[in-house]
Amino acid sequence: MSRKNKATPQPDLEIAFGKALIYLQKATVSFNILSSEDLYYNNRALIEVNGNATFAAFALEFGDVLFLGYNQFKKKALKLSLNERSDYLRASSHYLHELFLEALDKFKHRLSLNLKLEPKTKSLIVPDDYPKITFLDFNEGIDSLSERLKSELGTITTKLETLQKEYSAQEVIDDLKRLNSNEGIRYEHYHTKPDCLNVLLKSLQNHDPPLIDKTLRLPHFRRAFKPGFTLDPIKWHGTAEQLHYFISELESKEVISFNSRKKWSAVAKAFCKPNTDPWPETTLSGNGPPKETSNIDSIIKAIQTCIGL
Repeated sequence: MSRKNKATPQPDLEIAFGKALIYLQKATVSFNILSSEDLYYNNRALIEVNGNATFAAFALEFGDVLFLGYNQFKKKALKLSLNERSDYLRASSHYLHELFLEALDKFKHRLSLNLKLEPKTKSLIVPDDYPKITFLDFNEGIDSLSERLKSELGTITTKLETLQKEYSAQEVIDDLKRLNSNEGIRYEHYHTKPDCLNVLLKSLQNHDPPLIDKTLRLPHFRRAFKPGFTLDPIKWHGTAEQLHYFISELESKEVISFNSRKKWSAVAKAFCKPNTDPWPETTLSGNGPPKETSNIDSIIKAIQTCIGL
């Protein structure tokens, strides 16, 4: 079965937060020179963005647009499988930060370009009847506005990170539920020696002839040893006697166990014939050991050594 392409958040983020990006790109800026010393010391300048007389008002408007994008993006994330959501959200918070940092830098640069400065004095060119206002007044204002917008962006990235942590915790809970389900092959050392399943996989593939496909990947193989997972059965290229002996030895050596009495039913769901036909439960349960067991014994010994049994 072909694997679907892994979900990536970049295009979804750009769609969901596109309005917020456009909002920054189209924001109108005006610089008002306040000459009344009674109102502002040093004749400071007032920067208005989209007609808002305070940075806070514009930043809140920007935050509202961001939040709409967050809700749209969240709906997309919730449509993914639980296993995909955690990585998808983890990548999204990082990428969103990078996406808007670039947009904010461009916004800040655009504000700076609107300032007409005299090269030598670095003072604003103002009418003769206005006192000279230093460039520092405007520069500090632009920095302050940029920081306020970054703070609003930080609120959204924090929401995404929190969402990701919630789904990571949910994955653990669901994983435990699967492990405690009533039917399936349970690898007893999944949380302490998970890499030893790779040893078992390679040993089966390197058997002469291979007992399972050499193209079988580890994630698929691991799911066969986690109760509750649905998967395409693994093609067993050996005989029914060899499969019976292989499973029985793994169980007797405490490498695997079964939560229910339907042991061979679980094995029949995890392994199939090379032509994908199922192994009948009666065929698997009624067989004794094969004539030659040394090769399978060496496979069992390899995973025992890895685990430390």
